Amino acid sequence: MSRQPVWLEVYNRFDPFLPAAEHAWRAERKRSPAGDILKLLRGPFDGTRVLVTGTTGTGKSTELLRIAEARSGDDFVVLLDLQRHFSEVVGDEQALRNIGPVSARTAWSSTSR
Repeated sequence: MSRQPVWLEVYNRFDPFLPAAEHAWRAERKRSPAGDILKLLRGPFDGTRVLVTGTTGTGKSTELLRIAEARSGDDFVVLLDLQRHFSEVVGDEQALRNIGPVSARTAWSSTSR
């Protein structure tokens, strides 16, 4: 029996540069930080911050999708993939390297000139 149909299906479903879009296509991860992050986000703290890091293909975006789906019943969730936005909308992926934080004071003073 040939395994070619199985691998063809895998090839057609998954883009190695995008997270698994369908919830059913995502593998459960025993060591996923998603549960701990969800507990933090449910806490009474304003401005909870979490930094998710890793190299390309380690599942950061997939984990963030998992967290966003879990929180969407309780909060308004917005997903913004900056790399994809700069690549597909702005048309200059390297421009992403030039962005940085802007304080309210800086934003106000630059718009009031």
